[in-house]
Amino acid sequence: MEENSVEIQKKRNSGLTVVLIVVNVFLALLYANVTDNSEDQTYINYVWLAGSLTFLLGGFAFTYHGKDYRWGKWLFALLLIVSLGFLALLIMATGLEHAFHN
Repeated sequence: MEENSVEIQKKRNSGLTVVLIVVNVFLALLYANVTDNSEDQTYINYVWLAGSLTFLLGGFAFTYHGKDYRWGKWLFALLLIVSLGFLALLIMATGLEHAFHN
């Protein structure tokens, strides 16, 4: 009985964690789009958004263990690749800006 109660509590906590991650990402997306930014700052905000989502999902993926939470690790790996791609594009664009700056 106690083991079943612990499993129910773990599922409830993981569901709450997912809801909090979604709310945080929604608030970051809202901030990125509502504030009056230049075009360059908007891109930087999206890099921060991708990085924060990756960080939060990584915390979820490595906190909850078991077969039920394997999807979190796969999604974290995918988002890590996307975040690194965004970061690489930002670094490349910054380098091109400095190279062609007259």
